[in-house]
Amino acid sequence: MSFTTIIYYLAASLSIIVLIRWRLLAFAQKHQFWTLWFRLSLYEPYLLSSWSAASLLATTEAAYGFAQHPVLQGNYNRPLVFLLIGAMYVFVLDFVYRSFRNRRYLRLRWNAWTGQSRTGISPDMAQYIGTPEDWKIMAQNGLNFDSHPVDQFSGGYSALITQDPADLLKAKTDTGVSIPTGQTTRPRLQSGVYQPTANGASVSLLWGENLGFQRRCSRGIISVPVHLFKTSPMLRCGLPGEAVCLAFGILSRNKGLEPRALICNLKQKNSFRQWEEAGIWPHPAKTLRSFYYREFEKAFSLLGDSYITAATELALLFADLDSSLIGEWLDRGFEHQDLEFNNLSHAHGASPEDLSRRYRGHYAAMLISLSLSARHSAIRPELVVFDAVCRLDDVPVPKWATSDVMEARRQAELVAYGPSILKLISAII
Repeated sequence: MSFTTIIYYLAASLSIIVLIRWRLLAFAQKHQFWTLWFRLSLYEPYLLSSWSAASLLATTEAAYGFAQHPVLQGNYNRPLVFLLIGAMYVFVLDFVYRSFRNRRYLRLRWNAWTGQSRTGISPDMAQYIGTPEDWKIMAQNGLNFDSHPVDQFSGGYSALITQDPADLLKAKTDTGVSIPTGQTTRPRLQSGVYQPTANGASVSLLWGENLGFQRRCSRGIISVPVHLFKTSPMLRCGLPGEAVCLAFGILSRNKGLEPRALICNLKQKNSFRQWEEAGIWPHPAKTLRSFYYREFEKAFSLLGDSYITAATELALLFADLDSSLIGEWLDRGFEHQDLEFNNLSHAHGASPEDLSRRYRGHYAAMLISLSLSARHSAIRPELVVFDAVCRLDDVPVPKWATSDVMEARRQAELVAYGPSILKLISAII
């Protein structure tokens, strides 16, 4: 088989694959199979680039052969054929370049929308929360329930749990089998649960691959405008929408139980200038603040002005930061409140009020860690933010937060983020 024949077959095969992928994406979007849609999108740059290259070679070979035809042997027609071939090369190379430039964004979008999620669990279902092994057993027990289309096609060949934990807990609750009385009086290991926990109160569960669950798209995606999911999304006003799409993915997964209580006082204090000068610099995306604010106001108006402001600043930081820094920040899970430190604080004597203050500073710590992500810190600035929330509430720092362990953590945060962190805290708290 000649090289020319191989190129023709390759171009034809890739064309069929591209067509099938296009129809699969349309099917997935129509039926809200967003996890499948995001998975297919990850391969877009490689598939389309390969198809473009093969098609270009096949077209070049065909055009060159056509130019040798006796009808086109005249001196006036052959240059035109080669001119068209040259134009095709410029177009295809530009297309391939843009496709590979988008691959980093597509990977970030996948991570932003499919990372660990924080879910509120009602009191009657919270009794069944256990260890990763307990989740695995629960998933294998054949509980009957209908999963949301967003969750479907998330498993592939993975042995991880594909069901949503809230669905598993509800199905378990509906069976009417409660935890035996003797077991309810003993402490039960509940992996992924934020403190405080109390009888008759909802709990906040951080779940994902940490508890043995397969990555899947957040269900919050159903409330996001579809035009933001294009490979190169644009806002209605004509501005690029990549940063807004990434922010929506983060905010769909990390709210917690009381999002209206989360602190972001930049607008109330009119301290944007201090925030901008102490954090990432230069910060040209700040000129987009009003455009981004209107976009998030439509989605989060019921959660209050502070929440909308935090969402806006998150998107502005995404717009200016290098994709490698954003990827590193997501890999460290800094969009979430530090679960291990939350439980450590509780073990050292933090009261429910103290833990509530730590939660209220959750978004401030998130934004500060992202603004100073160029320092590559491996620790989230939670304790120094907690100190500021105590000052805001005009209460003294509790005794447990001044122990040797906590003081070591406080100093580690200050060293990791440098002197700028205090200015950022002053601006946002």
